[in-house]
Amino acid sequence: TNGILYTGHVEAEWAEYRTILDEAGMTAELFFDVPGNHDAYSEGSLASYLAYSIQGEAASTTQPSWTLDFPFGAYHFLGVATPGNDGAPWPLDNVELSGWELDATAAALDANADASLTFVFGHHDFRGASGGGTVRDLLVDAGGLHYFHGHEHDYGVRHDGADGILRARIDSLGQGFSEHTFAVVAVDSDAIAWTPADVESPWPLVLVTAPVDGRLGPSDDVSNPYAPPVPGSCVDAPIRALVFDSAGVEWVQYRWDDGPWADMVQRPDRPEQWRARSDVTGLAVGWHTLTVSAAGTARNRSSIQVEILDEPCVLGEEDPWPGGDGDAEGDADADADGDADGDVDA
Repeated sequence: TNGILYTGHVEAEWAEYRTILDEAGMTAELFFDVPGNHDAYSEGSLASYLAYSIQGEAASTTQPSWTLDFPFGAYHFLGVATPGNDGAPWPLDNVELSGWELDATAAALDANADASLTFVFGHHDFRGASGGGTVRDLLVDAGGLHYFHGHEHDYGVRHDGADGILRARIDSLGQGFSEHTFAVVAVDSDAIAWTPADVESPWPLVLVTAPVDGRLGPSDDVSNPYAPPVPGSCVDAPIRALVFDSAGVEWVQYRWDDGPWADMVQRPDRPEQWRARSDVTGLAVGWHTLTVSAAGTARNRSSIQVEILDEPCVLGEEDPWPGGDGDAEGDADADADGDADGDVDA
């Protein structure tokens, strides 16, 4: 203010933050804000976060934990407080999970040990935090092998084969605009897919959920250990995508590599989901690019990398097309890994 650097917290700014959320209809059941490093500058207790954030006020904790329950599984989400607890002023950026925060993390993971999947969110990459080794061990033991964070103001993915944890990060809203300012994450038959998007021009937003992208990051240079390959002997390999648009979607198509485009079919009861079946017997063993293109407010596409293997075509239990037999392209659906009990998108 007036050229003077103030290292404390400005209550009016916290109040404005909360007003923005309240006016947008955000509630503790919809919006999960985890503490960041600026929340802890000169305030190691995170008192302002606890007073003004959605989750801090609702749960009186800096480590929110919540679940989504469906007939086909329960999904656990956990926020961990990575900012330092010493109240150091800016620009000191200490990264720490204290003893009680580690205990809270362990308790939340233990209480949800039966979850189908666990997603963990933090402001920093936990690998650089004091206590990060304990977090790694807890996540490995709990099977929470997907960790999402920010702080670095870029889009990227890391994977350390020693622990199997995928650590994905995204650009930050308000810290400059790019094509990676937010991400949409989806669960399809307990396989996780996500895509970065541009907050200024996201439509149509396309996310391929089946098959799963086998190479991650902006340069496709991180192997995804949780992406099952597609058997090259399948004449009806399933393809699924979520497509969102503010004004509705006109059509969705897919293609392999530079091949011909083929139509996808809109699911009647879930219009954001589009499906197709593809004959992949003509694709050589190895890596191929699957692209899904959509037309709505504008035109947009998303591409993923898929490995084709010389294996028998074994598909899981079919997920019937709603309303009967339906179109042959979308009559039944399954994943090559043998688990297609339901679809979850978030």
